[in-house]
Amino acid sequence: MHTTNGHYPMHPSQHPMYYQQQQQQQQQQQHEAWYRYQQQQAAWRQHQMQQQQQQQQQQQQQQQHLHPQPISIEQSYNAILSDTTSTTKLKATKTKPKKKQSTTSSLNEESMMKYQ
Repeated sequence: MHTTNGHYPMHPSQHPMYYQQQQQQQQQQQHEAWYRYQQQQAAWRQHQMQQQQQQQQQQQQQQQHLHPQPISIEQSYNAILSDTTSTTKLKATKTKPKKKQSTTSSLNEESMMKYQ
């Protein structure tokens, strides 16, 4: 099937008929391959869905027996809490010097007005 340009004295682009035929063949092959691939994908998706459903059912059963809440959610919740506390601390420290700046800037503006 593999034909290199070296075997042909002319380049395929100079042979419009040969080039068209080759393109059509390639398109047909690609279409067939794509169709097969799609069928495989569909079958694989169904299989995955079934597996996921089974896993979910198993997890639900396990949760009912052991633990109402998985650890991962608790960990992420703690992480979110620590994030919010750190940001609020930053905000608190940022707001204090801003007040000083605002008073000094207003004083500067007043003095500038006097000079003008």
